[in-house]
This record gives sequence, structure tokens and C-alpha cells, in this order.
Amino acid sequence: MKNWLITSGAVYQYFDVSSPIYSDHNMQNAAGFVQGDFKKNKLGISTGLRYEGFKTDQGSFNFQPNFRFGSNYKLAKANYLRASIGQADRTPSIAERFINTSIPGLFFIPNPELTSESGWTAELGFKQGLKLGKWKGMFDVAGFIQEYENMIEFAFDSLQIVDLFAGDISLGFTGTNVGQSRITGIETSIMGQGKI
Repeated sequence: MKNWLITSGAVYQYFDVSSPIYSDHNMQNAAGFVQGDFKKNKLGISTGLRYEGFKTDQGSFNFQPNFRFGSNYKLAKANYLRASIGQADRTPSIAERFINTSIPGLFFIPNPELTSESGWTAELGFKQGLKLGKWKGMFDVAGFIQEYENMIEFAFDSLQIVDLFAGDISLGFTGTNVGQSRITGIETSIMGQGKI
């Protein structure tokens, strides 16, 4: 397969936590992946697949495939156009699911039912090389969109108001799946170097 570089591998991680804040839990992560990188003349392509699963305590592994694709093209001597799209899943951490602590008037309450985030992101960008005398630099602009299902954040829940200290009412925060979220934007940057 001329012009292709293939990379593959596997990952396994085991975490064991014993803490007064999170109590005793363990988490396992297992994944296999393959990526292909193609380069010919002015065109570069990268594509990959990762099959990954997580398991917490006595639960079962929940495996999900995630795909990514990216390309870049050299338009001219110092002009580059790029595009990418990719998927991802994120399992809630032990801290997000099992935190159980407080400071005066504020409680963090465990939520073992917290589910994984999943989503995708896409980007289209342009890079322009710059030269002014002995100064060299680069200008970059990119538009992006990110979309998530079951995004996780710590939030106040009126159902989580608790009464723990002789009738004192305190606020409770817990890890929550907030549903579907979309983030869009444009990023620009300019940088350079030279001698003064």
C-alpha cells in the first residue's frame, strides 16, 4: 500500500480508588484502534477507527466504535486547507459519579446513574504563511461545530436540597446529564518570529 502508513494497537487500563470522598470503586478501560495516514504530493489524509469500552465496579463493558477522518491540501507554497470530522465517547469519572462531600452550606451528592457522553466534532480551516523581511509567521482561521448527547456537568437540583445539620437547609450539587448540546465557533490565531 504505497503512500500509506498504517498504525494499530490496543490499550487496557485499570483504576482502583479508595477514598473517603469517593468510597471504594474501580474502573476498567479497554480499546483497540487502527489508523491509516496517506500522503501524496499536496494531499494528506488521515482516517481511523477506535473500538472502546469502559466498565465500573461490577458492571459490564459497554463498547462503542468511534470514527475519525481528516485531510489537508497544500493550495500554494504557503497556503493550506484542512478539514476534519470525528466521534468520541466519554465515560463519567469515578469523581463525577461518586463524589460525596461537603463544605459548610454546600453538598456534593453522588449520582451512580450518570451515563456516558457521546458526540462528534467537525472543523474546516485555512492556514496562510507570512513573510516580511526576516520575519516569518503564520495566520490561521478555522470554523468548528461540536455536538454532544448526555453532556455531563455539575448542576444544582432542587430535588437535591438536603437537611443534614439539625434542620439547616443546604444546597446540593450533583453530576448531571444535561442532554443535547451544540457548540459552534470560529478560532483565529497569528504568530511569528524574527530578529530585532
